[in-house]
Amino acid sequence: MLRQVRARFAPSVSAFTYDGALRCLSSASSSSKTPTTTKDPPKSSDDTLEERIISALVVNRPGTLAQIADVFGYADQNITGLCVRSTVVPELSRVTISCFLRDRELPALKKRLRALVAVTFFHLTTVNFCVSNEQLLLRSQLLLQIRRDPRRQRQLLRILHEFGAELIVPHDEQDAESDDPLVAIDDDEDFDEDGVPFSHSSAASASQFLTIADEPDKLIKFMGALTEEGFKILETQTCGPVFLDTSHSTLDPENAYSFRREVASEVENLLVIPTDNEATTADPTKTESEIQGGSAHVSDGTASALRQLNKNVTLTATSSEIDPLDADVMIPLPPTSTFQLHTNDQGYFSPNRLQLHARIAQQLHSSAPQDLSIPKFVLLLGIPGSGKSTMLSHLDLMGQLTLQDFVNFDVDDVIALLPEFYHAMLNVGLGNEPESRSVTDPEAAEVSSKPHAKLLPGPQTRYQLCRDEARFILKKNLHSAIMSRKNIILHGSGKSFTSYAQTVDQVKAAGFDVHVICLDIPLTEAYKRVDKRSSGYGRDVPRSIIDTASSLITRNFRRLASRVPNAHLFDSTALPPRLVWSKQRSEIVTEHPDDNVQRKYGIE
Repeated sequence: MLRQVRARFAPSVSAFTYDGALRCLSSASSSSKTPTTTKDPPKSSDDTLEERIISALVVNRPGTLAQIADVFGYADQNITGLCVRSTVVPELSRVTISCFLRDRELPALKKRLRALVAVTFFHLTTVNFCVSNEQLLLRSQLLLQIRRDPRRQRQLLRILHEFGAELIVPHDEQDAESDDPLVAIDDDEDFDEDGVPFSHSSAASASQFLTIADEPDKLIKFMGALTEEGFKILETQTCGPVFLDTSHSTLDPENAYSFRREVASEVENLLVIPTDNEATTADPTKTESEIQGGSAHVSDGTASALRQLNKNVTLTATSSEIDPLDADVMIPLPPTSTFQLHTNDQGYFSPNRLQLHARIAQQLHSSAPQDLSIPKFVLLLGIPGSGKSTMLSHLDLMGQLTLQDFVNFDVDDVIALLPEFYHAMLNVGLGNEPESRSVTDPEAAEVSSKPHAKLLPGPQTRYQLCRDEARFILKKNLHSAIMSRKNIILHGSGKSFTSYAQTVDQVKAAGFDVHVICLDIPLTEAYKRVDKRSSGYGRDVPRSIIDTASSLITRNFRRLASRVPNAHLFDSTALPPRLVWSKQRSEIVTEHPDDNVQRKYGIE
């Protein structure tokens, strides 16, 4: 454990190689399609190899980093630097990549990056251009371990001062220096050539640790200066480079080039009618029928399509959040849902929207193998906050499950890739519409007192506005994955037995190896996890939805477990989840009859 002696660090960066939920690079100061005042670097006439930097704002979903890496692998280029960090909005991430590319290779690279639905914006430049342009701030970070040389400490301090580097002292040495000596220690003391005393004590560390954050060429010169003075470098770790455009702030609401106006325009059509428990632009004096709008705002063709799509929907199913496969495709929502915004009178999506759906499908399952002789189907059940995604990441990390071999169908993943969702999310996250609050917020009363304030949708409203289109995309791709005989993981909250049973029977008949996994968690713990997850700008799941799922999941899992040869019940209170009950090939292999979780589910 190391601690810095001086705390005057340049912007910190973080290297990352994990292909799970993406943690991304910081500063939301770069913006989607934001025009800059700087000019592009001139093209090289000889088309020589040059180090490039790509800074991308991406949606923080599983598999995104792997797909970005594949873009460079396809170009037969090796990535020399990779930095990722979360932005001020947790659901969005910043990825900075450096690699050597020629000018003629750039058009194809840009085309492949634009094809990734998770990449909302990217900026491409060169290291030399960042160094020469004063409006671009470029930094890399270096951690260095050198062999301690007591005779050259004065030279070391001079080099540190010259380059603005820092000496990092381990905690144990700092603690030792702060302790009062109880007994005299007879250490051999000597003096260097400048008369500075040094000790031969065996307690002295054999190494010293240094750090510096500067332009990449300065790091190389720093290591060269240490070598020239006779210091032996034992190990180095470099992170970066990363850069920021200082010519203008994309967070400035008054700036014409700010991200704010462009983002706000993406959600302009979603500000008309609120849904459920969100305080948006609704007038509190309006009646419920006026707020919901009904079919008065929907054309006859669209209304007919909605009736056809929802012919099997019951009133109870539409009154609460349901699972992705319920109601065949969707449920009726106010006319501001993305499904209705992007369909014509006959209920068909526009060509541009279908292209987006295809890109989302590419994001979902492009890398999963197909035409398997016995593909696996995993129905993963758990109420909100039970830790379904966390468990999958843990199994993947432990080598018990390879996520890349599966198509992971989670409706939240699809919703996150719809631009209306992440644009509204980013705008709220940047504080451009601070008046937007959920009615569960203690300050909601103040919002209603501002009838003229134009509010952006809150987290739960954003989710509902995009939910139907996401379910449409999920079901269409689920059918495609089944027909392609791919390994499948389908997430569910455990509320709808009918839709689960139909899907399970379908994949069983197709020869899939079917597993039903249920994660149990106490309601109080689920509340805490959901509250923590929504403390930023994420989805705030109402407790009524959690309560409904909790009341139905026990009976539904028990019924589903009787229909499949493989079923497993876990206690998800801690990580890793504890296996409580398991059935494999129709034989019970693990059970704990006296366990509270097994007794709760009524499994004998």
